[in-house]
Amino acid sequence: MDTIFLQKNTTKLDINQNINLILSPEFYWVRLFDIPIKSKKEVLKVLPNLFEDFFDTDGYSYFAIKQDNQKYLCFAYKKSEILNYCKSINLDIKYIDKIYFAQNEFYNIVNAINIDGTVYTYQDNIFVKIPKNMESLFKIENIDLSSLSLSEYNILLNRDSKYIDNNISMILSMIFILFSFVIFTKIFLINNNINYFEKQKEIIQSRYNLLPSTIQTKSVLQQYNTIGSRYRRLRDAIFYIVNFKQQMDGKLDYIKFKNNILECRFSKIDKQQIIKYIKQKYKISTNDYKQTIIIKVKL
Repeated sequence: MDTIFLQKNTTKLDINQNINLILSPEFYWVRLFDIPIKSKKEVLKVLPNLFEDFFDTDGYSYFAIKQDNQKYLCFAYKKSEILNYCKSINLDIKYIDKIYFAQNEFYNIVNAINIDGTVYTYQDNIFVKIPKNMESLFKIENIDLSSLSLSEYNILLNRDSKYIDNNISMILSMIFILFSFVIFTKIFLINNNINYFEKQKEIIQSRYNLLPSTIQTKSVLQQYNTIGSRYRRLRDAIFYIVNFKQQMDGKLDYIKFKNNILECRFSKIDKQQIIKYIKQKYKISTNDYKQTIIIKVKL
Protein backbone atom coordinates (compact mmCIF):
# COMPACT_ATOMS: atom_id res chain seq x y z
CA MET A 1 0.00 0.00 0.00
CA ASP A 2 1.37 3.43 -0.98
CA THR A 3 2.18 6.05 1.64
CA ILE A 4 1.66 9.79 1.12
CA PHE A 5 3.21 12.55 3.25
CA LEU A 6 0.62 15.32 3.57
CA GLN A 7 2.00 18.85 3.90
CA LYS A 8 0.61 22.23 2.96
CA ASN A 9 2.54 22.37 -0.30
CA THR A 10 1.21 19.01 -1.50
CA THR A 11 0.04 19.29 -5.09
CA LYS A 12 -3.24 17.92 -6.37
CA LEU A 13 -3.38 14.12 -6.44
CA ASP A 14 -4.99 11.51 -8.65
CA ILE A 15 -5.64 8.62 -6.25
CA ASN A 16 -7.85 5.61 -7.02
CA GLN A 17 -6.47 3.05 -4.56
CA ASN A 18 -6.09 2.76 -0.80
CA ILE A 19 -3.20 4.66 0.78
CA ASN A 20 -1.72 5.45 4.19
CA LEU A 21 -1.38 9.14 5.06
CA ILE A 22 1.37 10.70 7.20
CA LEU A 23 0.56 14.16 8.56
CA SER A 24 3.33 16.75 8.59
CA PRO A 25 3.72 18.86 11.79
CA GLU A 26 1.66 21.59 10.07
CA PHE A 27 -1.49 19.57 10.80
CA TYR A 28 -1.07 18.86 14.51
CA TRP A 29 0.34 20.07 17.84
CA VAL A 30 2.48 17.75 19.94
CA ARG A 31 3.64 18.10 23.57
CA LEU A 32 5.08 15.80 26.24
CA PHE A 33 3.06 16.14 29.47
CA ASP A 34 3.59 14.69 32.92
CA ILE A 35 0.07 13.53 33.91
CA PRO A 36 -0.52 11.51 37.11
CA ILE A 37 -3.37 9.49 35.58
CA LYS A 38 -3.11 5.83 34.55
CA SER A 39 -6.14 5.60 32.26
CA LYS A 40 -5.56 6.91 28.74
CA LYS A 41 -9.30 7.59 28.48
CA GLU A 42 -9.09 9.95 31.47
CA VAL A 43 -5.92 11.54 30.05
CA LEU A 44 -7.80 12.49 26.87
CA LYS A 45 -10.38 14.32 29.00
CA VAL A 46 -7.80 16.70 30.51
CA LEU A 47 -5.81 17.39 27.33
CA PRO A 48 -7.98 20.36 26.24
CA ASN A 49 -7.05 22.12 29.50
CA LEU A 50 -3.35 21.36 29.07
CA PHE A 51 -3.19 22.47 25.42
CA GLU A 52 -5.15 25.68 25.98
CA ASP A 53 -1.95 27.34 27.22
CA PHE A 54 -0.63 27.12 23.64
CA PHE A 55 -3.65 27.73 21.37
CA ASP A 56 -7.44 27.99 21.18
CA THR A 57 -8.54 24.36 21.56
CA ASP A 58 -12.01 24.80 20.07
CA GLY A 59 -12.73 22.07 17.50
CA TYR A 60 -9.66 19.94 18.24
CA SER A 61 -9.45 16.17 18.71
CA TYR A 62 -6.77 14.47 20.81
CA PHE A 63 -4.50 11.42 20.83
CA ALA A 64 -2.10 10.23 23.54
CA ILE A 65 0.76 7.72 23.72
CA LYS A 66 2.01 6.63 27.15
CA GLN A 67 5.75 6.98 27.67
CA ASP A 68 7.75 6.17 30.84
CA ASN A 69 6.02 6.45 34.23
CA GLN A 70 3.35 9.17 34.05
CA LYS A 71 4.57 10.87 30.87
CA TYR A 72 2.32 11.02 27.80
CA LEU A 73 3.18 12.17 24.27
CA CYS A 74 0.02 14.09 23.38
CA PHE A 75 -1.34 15.25 20.03
CA ALA A 76 -4.02 17.80 19.14
CA TYR A 77 -5.44 17.98 15.62
CA LYS A 78 -8.43 19.37 13.74
CA LYS A 79 -10.34 16.79 11.72
CA SER A 80 -12.02 19.54 9.70
CA GLU A 81 -8.67 21.06 8.70
CA ILE A 82 -7.34 17.70 7.50
CA LEU A 83 -10.54 16.85 5.64
CA ASN A 84 -10.74 20.25 3.96
CA TYR A 85 -7.12 20.08 2.82
CA CYS A 86 -7.60 16.55 1.44
CA LYS A 87 -10.60 17.84 -0.49
CA SER A 88 -8.56 20.78 -1.86
CA ILE A 89 -6.00 18.40 -3.41
CA ASN A 90 -8.65 15.97 -4.78
CA LEU A 91 -7.82 13.28 -2.21
CA ASP A 92 -11.03 11.35 -1.51
CA ILE A 93 -10.97 10.14 2.11
CA LYS A 94 -12.58 6.85 1.09
CA TYR A 95 -9.12 5.87 -0.19
CA ILE A 96 -7.36 6.71 3.09
CA ASP A 97 -6.76 3.55 5.09
CA LYS A 98 -4.95 4.94 8.16
CA ILE A 99 -3.55 8.33 9.19
CA TYR A 100 -0.26 8.70 11.06
CA PHE A 101 1.59 11.57 12.77
CA ALA A 102 5.03 12.28 11.32
CA GLN A 103 6.31 12.58 14.91
CA ASN A 104 6.13 8.78 15.31
CA GLU A 105 7.28 7.60 11.88
CA PHE A 106 10.86 8.85 11.32
CA TYR A 107 12.73 7.97 14.52
CA ASN A 108 15.26 5.91 12.58
CA ILE A 109 16.63 8.97 10.74
CA VAL A 110 20.07 10.24 11.76
CA ASN A 111 20.17 13.54 9.90
CA ALA A 112 17.58 15.82 8.33
CA ILE A 113 15.35 14.44 5.57
CA ASN A 114 13.95 15.99 2.41
CA ILE A 115 10.32 15.15 1.69
CA ASP A 116 8.88 16.67 -1.50
CA GLY A 117 11.16 19.71 -1.25
CA THR A 118 10.68 20.40 2.47
CA VAL A 119 13.32 19.52 5.08
CA TYR A 120 12.50 18.04 8.50
CA THR A 121 14.45 16.77 11.49
CA TYR A 122 14.08 15.95 15.19
CA GLN A 123 14.95 18.68 17.69
CA ASP A 124 14.55 17.85 21.39
CA ASN A 125 12.77 14.65 20.23
CA ILE A 126 10.11 16.65 18.35
CA PHE A 127 9.79 16.28 14.56
CA VAL A 128 9.93 19.82 13.09
CA LYS A 129 10.15 21.62 9.77
CA ILE A 130 13.47 23.39 9.11
CA PRO A 131 13.24 26.95 7.74
CA LYS A 132 14.70 27.41 4.26
CA ASN A 133 17.42 29.79 5.50
CA MET A 134 18.69 27.16 7.95
CA GLU A 135 18.74 24.09 5.69
CA SER A 136 22.45 24.58 4.91
CA LEU A 137 23.26 23.84 8.58
CA PHE A 138 22.05 20.24 8.26
CA LYS A 139 23.15 17.14 6.45
CA ILE A 140 20.10 16.29 4.36
CA GLU A 141 19.13 12.92 2.96
CA ASN A 142 16.19 11.81 0.84
CA ILE A 143 13.78 9.15 2.08
CA ASP A 144 11.74 6.53 0.27
CA LEU A 145 8.29 6.50 1.87
CA SER A 146 7.44 3.18 0.21
CA SER A 147 10.12 1.44 2.32
CA LEU A 148 9.00 3.06 5.57
CA SER A 149 7.75 0.74 8.34
CA LEU A 150 4.83 2.56 9.90
CA SER A 151 4.17 2.56 13.65
CA GLU A 152 1.12 1.18 15.46
CA TYR A 153 -0.13 4.68 16.31
CA ASN A 154 -2.76 5.95 13.88
CA ILE A 155 -6.07 7.78 13.78
CA LEU A 156 -9.20 7.52 11.65
CA LEU A 157 -11.36 10.35 10.36
CA ASN A 158 -15.15 10.08 10.32
CA ARG A 159 -16.31 8.77 7.00
CA ASP A 160 -19.92 9.91 7.07
CA SER A 161 -22.08 9.38 4.00
CA LYS A 162 -25.33 11.09 3.03
CA TYR A 163 -26.82 7.89 1.67
CA ILE A 164 -26.36 4.13 1.50
CA ASP A 165 -26.49 2.56 -1.94
CA ASN A 166 -28.66 -0.48 -2.76
CA ASN A 167 -25.81 -3.00 -2.57
CA ILE A 168 -24.76 -1.85 0.89
CA SER A 169 -28.39 -1.78 2.00
CA MET A 170 -28.85 -5.38 0.86
CA ILE A 171 -25.68 -6.50 2.63
CA LEU A 172 -26.74 -4.80 5.85
CA SER A 173 -30.17 -6.43 5.64
CA MET A 174 -28.60 -9.87 5.19
CA ILE A 175 -26.29 -9.27 8.14
CA PHE A 176 -29.24 -8.19 10.28
CA ILE A 177 -31.26 -11.29 9.32
CA LEU A 178 -28.30 -13.58 10.01
CA PHE A 179 -27.61 -11.85 13.32
CA SER A 180 -31.28 -12.19 14.36
CA PHE A 181 -31.25 -15.89 13.47
CA VAL A 182 -28.13 -16.47 15.57
CA ILE A 183 -29.65 -14.61 18.55
CA PHE A 184 -32.93 -16.53 18.43
CA THR A 185 -31.05 -19.81 18.10
CA LYS A 186 -28.93 -19.04 21.15
CA ILE A 187 -32.02 -18.10 23.19
CA PHE A 188 -33.68 -21.39 22.24
CA LEU A 189 -30.63 -23.45 23.20
CA ILE A 190 -30.17 -21.62 26.50
CA ASN A 191 -33.82 -22.06 27.47
CA ASN A 192 -33.60 -25.79 26.76
CA ASN A 193 -30.36 -26.41 28.62
CA ILE A 194 -30.79 -24.62 31.96
CA ASN A 195 -30.57 -27.87 33.92
CA TYR A 196 -27.45 -28.91 32.05
CA PHE A 197 -25.65 -25.69 32.91
CA GLU A 198 -26.67 -25.96 36.55
CA LYS A 199 -25.09 -29.41 36.72
CA GLN A 200 -21.95 -28.13 35.00
CA LYS A 201 -21.78 -25.33 37.55
CA GLU A 202 -21.79 -27.83 40.42
CA ILE A 203 -19.11 -29.95 38.74
CA ILE A 204 -16.84 -26.92 38.18
CA GLN A 205 -17.32 -25.70 41.76
CA SER A 206 -16.30 -29.07 43.08
CA ARG A 207 -13.34 -29.52 40.71
CA TYR A 208 -11.75 -26.13 41.34
CA ASN A 209 -12.75 -25.69 44.99
CA LEU A 210 -14.75 -22.57 44.27
CA LEU A 211 -16.81 -20.86 46.96
CA PRO A 212 -19.95 -22.91 47.50
CA SER A 213 -22.41 -20.12 48.25
CA THR A 214 -23.51 -16.90 46.63
CA ILE A 215 -23.11 -15.08 49.96
CA GLN A 216 -19.40 -15.95 50.15
CA THR A 217 -18.89 -14.94 46.54
CA LYS A 218 -20.60 -11.60 47.17
CA SER A 219 -18.36 -11.04 50.21
CA VAL A 220 -15.25 -11.42 48.04
CA LEU A 221 -16.74 -9.15 45.39
CA GLN A 222 -17.50 -6.55 48.07
CA GLN A 223 -13.83 -6.51 49.07
CA TYR A 224 -12.78 -5.87 45.48
CA ASN A 225 -15.50 -3.23 45.08
CA THR A 226 -14.13 -1.43 48.14
CA ILE A 227 -10.66 -1.36 46.58
CA GLY A 228 -12.14 -0.19 43.28
CA SER A 229 -14.10 2.55 45.04
CA ARG A 230 -10.92 3.85 46.66
CA TYR A 231 -9.17 4.16 43.30
CA ARG A 232 -12.22 5.79 41.72
CA ARG A 233 -12.18 8.44 44.47
CA LEU A 234 -8.50 9.09 43.75
CA ARG A 235 -9.16 9.31 40.00
CA ASP A 236 -12.10 11.70 40.48
CA ALA A 237 -10.09 13.92 42.85
CA ILE A 238 -7.17 14.18 40.40
CA PHE A 239 -9.54 14.93 37.54
CA TYR A 240 -11.34 17.63 39.57
CA ILE A 241 -8.08 19.31 40.64
CA VAL A 242 -6.48 19.20 37.18
CA ASN A 243 -9.57 20.92 35.78
CA PHE A 244 -9.13 24.00 38.00
CA LYS A 245 -8.09 25.96 34.89
CA GLN A 246 -11.69 26.04 33.75
CA GLN A 247 -12.32 28.60 36.50
CA MET A 248 -8.99 30.37 37.08
CA ASP A 249 -5.44 30.92 35.86
CA GLY A 250 -2.48 29.30 37.51
CA LYS A 251 0.04 26.48 37.33
CA LEU A 252 -0.12 23.01 38.91
CA ASP A 253 3.50 22.11 39.70
CA TYR A 254 2.97 18.55 40.90
CA ILE A 255 0.57 16.03 42.46
CA LYS A 256 1.67 13.39 45.00
CA PHE A 257 -0.39 10.66 46.66
CA LYS A 258 0.58 8.88 49.88
CA ASN A 259 -1.33 7.47 52.87
CA ASN A 260 -4.70 8.60 51.47
CA ILE A 261 -3.41 12.19 51.20
CA LEU A 262 -3.30 13.89 47.79
CA GLU A 263 -0.71 16.69 47.89
CA CYS A 264 -0.82 19.42 45.22
CA ARG A 265 1.47 22.40 44.76
CA PHE A 266 0.27 25.46 42.85
CA SER A 267 2.09 28.59 41.71
CA LYS A 268 1.14 31.80 39.89
CA ILE A 269 -2.39 31.45 41.23
CA ASP A 270 -4.93 33.25 43.40
CA LYS A 271 -4.46 31.24 46.61
CA GLN A 272 -7.84 32.02 48.14
CA GLN A 273 -9.60 31.13 44.92
CA ILE A 274 -7.91 27.70 44.56
CA ILE A 275 -8.57 26.93 48.24
CA LYS A 276 -12.24 27.77 47.80
CA TYR A 277 -12.43 25.70 44.62
CA ILE A 278 -11.02 22.49 46.14
CA LYS A 279 -12.76 23.01 49.48
CA GLN A 280 -16.12 22.78 47.70
CA LYS A 281 -15.64 19.01 47.40
CA TYR A 282 -12.86 17.91 49.76
CA LYS A 283 -11.47 18.40 53.24
CA ILE A 284 -8.10 20.11 52.92
CA SER A 285 -5.11 21.49 54.79
CA THR A 286 -2.70 24.10 53.38
CA ASN A 287 0.91 25.22 53.57
CA ASP A 288 1.18 28.77 52.26
CA TYR A 289 4.53 29.98 50.92
CA LYS A 290 5.52 33.25 49.28
CA GLN A 291 5.38 32.09 45.67
CA THR A 292 3.47 28.81 46.03
CA ILE A 293 0.81 27.06 48.04
CA ILE A 294 0.59 23.36 48.94
CA ILE A 295 -2.89 21.91 49.41
CA LYS A 296 -3.36 18.48 50.97
CA VAL A 297 -6.61 16.67 50.20
CA LYS A 298 -7.77 13.86 52.48
CA LEU A 299 -9.49 11.08 50.55
